[in-house]
Parts: sequence; structure tokens; C-alpha cells
Amino acid sequence: MIVLFLFTMFSGCFHMSLTGKPYRLTINFTAYSFINQGILLPIDIITSKNSTFILEMGPDDWFKNNRKRNAFSNEIQHIAIAGGEKEKVFVYLENDIEYVIIYADYNEVSERCLQEVVIMPQRFRLNYEIIIKKNKMELWNE
Repeated sequence: MIVLFLFTMFSGCFHMSLTGKPYRLTINFTAYSFINQGILLPIDIITSKNSTFILEMGPDDWFKNNRKRNAFSNEIQHIAIAGGEKEKVFVYLENDIEYVIIYADYNEVSERCLQEVVIMPQRFRLNYEIIIKKNKMELWNE
């Protein structure tokens, strides 16, 4: 009985798959008080096995091409965030997901590096912080 209890407790704490990759990440988004010229900021969190294709597209083409984006509809979580808000998103991963791609659709920003965050899930790191600034998005490293 004690062994079963300990196994259940430890397996729930680590949230690991058999490959050592986490099967669930928590991504916390924190927006500065004024972002995206005061307009709600759409963000897509993508967990596709076809990450190379999505990374080649980049955020501008991703948001402009609904047909291609709809092909990945089961692998996308959509959120929209306003200035001063916080949002917590749980991202569930399959074993073969190597990247979590996060694209933001800023108004009047066309530089890719300002609108894109790429996370490579790591063992024992289950929480990520994304800071949303006036015209860019950054992964905060602890």
C-alpha cells in the first residue's frame, strides 16, 4: 500500500513521459500595462510534429494564411491578452514534440524575433514565463 502511494505521488509530481520529456508544461504570460498599441494581442501556442514547416513560415505568414493555419487546428491553443493581464496556459505534449512555438500577432511589427518564442521542453523544467512588452514578447529565464 505504501509503495503504491509513493509511486502515485512521485509520478504526479514529475509529470514526465517515458522519454524524460514533460507531458504538460505551464506557460505563464504576463503583459505590461500598455501593449500592442492598446489593442488585444492574439497569441497562438503551437505544438505540432511538423515544427520545421511552421518555423519556416514565421509569425507574419502564420497569421496571414488561415488555410495553412487551419490544417494545424488540433495542435494550436489560441489566447488573446490585453495590457496588464496575466494568463496561464497548460500545454500538453506528445512524446515526439520537440518544440513549442509561440507566435504573437502584433500590429505594425514585422520583425520575427519580436513576435516569436520557441521553447525546447527540457526535463524537470515544467514552468515557463513569457513577458509581453509594448511591441515584443520574451521568454523570461530564471
